[in-house]
Amino acid sequence: MFHTDLLKGRTILITGGGTGLGRSMALRFAELGANIFLIARRTEPLKESCEAIREKGARAAYASADIRDSGAVEHALDAAEREFGRVDTLVNNAAGNFIARTESCRQMRSMLWSESFCTEHFSVLSRSARNGSPQGSPAPC
Repeated sequence: MFHTDLLKGRTILITGGGTGLGRSMALRFAELGANIFLIARRTEPLKESCEAIREKGARAAYASADIRDSGAVEHALDAAEREFGRVDTLVNNAAGNFIARTESCRQMRSMLWSESFCTEHFSVLSRSARNGSPQGSPAPC
């Protein structure tokens, strides 16, 4: 359906990319020519997914990070930029799951928004804006 070079020259960063839907999307994007950078907490699934991507002839790299840790996300983005020069697209697939008592759910909603969504989106978008990527500027969190 798509040309095999549809995503050639693009770098896609996928959170939660070591397993499940993240891995499936990474493999498909690789088939379409994209460079793939994966972020997830567990190293072994990341290694295995990168090997599978490389077997398809695409470039792949990864960083182990918890998306709830803004410092870890920044470190992972630095690694992605060192490897590929820039990140063009973010696929926010990782879940910032927390175990919490029912009465804490309202507080959790606020924390999930600020820690998970804003950490990833603001970091990637602000870097894109700084680097002149066509994605535009970030929305403030």
